[in-house]
Amino acid sequence: MRPVRLASIVAEAEMLRLRRMARRFAIDAALLLVSAVFMLAAFALGHVALYLTIVPHEGTLMSVVYLLGGDVVLAVLFASVVFLNGPGRIERQALEVRQTARLQLIQSLSFGAMIATATRAIGARQIIELTRGIFDLLAKREK
Repeated sequence: MRPVRLASIVAEAEMLRLRRMARRFAIDAALLLVSAVFMLAAFALGHVALYLTIVPHEGTLMSVVYLLGGDVVLAVLFASVVFLNGPGRIERQALEVRQTARLQLIQSLSFGAMIATATRAIGARQIIELTRGIFDLLAKREK
């Protein structure tokens, strides 16, 4: 029963971790999309600013430069949020729970655990009698 429960815990922890990771990736993708829009706007305004540098209209040029600077600042801000956004507390804890449960599952399925479970099921007295009988057979065979 314990291995089944541990396998269930492993699956639940992994599902929680994957859900949180997918949520984080979706938010990162949305922020990168916003960043790309502002970067595209910055490039477009950069071209407009170059054009306006050639055409001598200083008032219009300064407004375009201000918009260009604002777009670049926003693009850098959104991109930096994405790059600084790592796994959250819940995602890290779910990974830790999954790894712990997985190790316990592996340990419970090890050979020693199977022997211990079989010993408990059969009974220690019967195991001792069975072992004594095997040794008696081996001792008679050697003579």
